[in-house]
Amino acid sequence: DHAVAAYRAAGDHRGVAQALADRTRAQFELVPVAYGTLIDVQPLEDAVRALGEAEPRLRGRIWETIGEVYWTARQPERAREMSERAVRLGVDTDDPQLCAYSRLGMALAEMQQLDLAAALTHYDTAYGDAVRRRDLWLEAQAR
Repeated sequence: DHAVAAYRAAGDHRGVAQALADRTRAQFELVPVAYGTLIDVQPLEDAVRALGEAEPRLRGRIWETIGEVYWTARQPERAREMSERAVRLGVDTDDPQLCAYSRLGMALAEMQQLDLAAALTHYDTAYGDAVRRRDLWLEAQAR
């Protein structure tokens, strides 16, 4: 919260977006959030709008984070939509790490809707992205 306030005071839209993304991720990864709980994503959406067309990788990371929030909240359609936005930015910027994380999010959304064939396709594609990135952590998550 202090980082968000400091970046806002400095007029640093990128810093605000980064701090909000990190804070949101910490909310659902480090603090136990009950499955089905929707964390407020409006500040992240506002941060993406403030970035405009700048910082496509950061925007992709934020969409991917919002997708995971919606997945945790049991809203797979919204989760898939946000993950698809993130994948498009990952492809546009040739960022295999962003693509892999986003496709993992898409796989989770598909599993939540019991479309296991689509989920497996996303896992396989995420694995290919992780191999391209040479990221063993991501490879393990995709397998």
